[in-house]
Amino acid sequence: MSCVRADIVTRSASVDMRMIDKGIKNPWRWEWLEKKVESIHLNECIRKLNKCSACYCVVCGKELMYSSKGSIVLVRHVKSVKHGSFLKSRKDNFALPGEL
Repeated sequence: MSCVRADIVTRSASVDMRMIDKGIKNPWRWEWLEKKVESIHLNECIRKLNKCSACYCVVCGKELMYSSKGSIVLVRHVKSVKHGSFLKSRKDNFALPGEL
């Protein structure tokens, strides 16, 4: 499991997202995290980082660069075999009692 990052930005943070992503083709949009992919809302696993065009998957511990394709990058990642295997492993190893 990945460690907690200090450079994660929350929607309520007083950080100017326009300044972080200044000049890129597809700047960050919080609405992307409301999408549901593979029965998971992206906000369950994706976090915005305090650097230009970068976000982070808390499941895989992978940084994703969204500047060229925007939310498509996030959707593709969540649908990827690698992400799916991390989710399965996480579920198998950290299942709550009574959850099958």
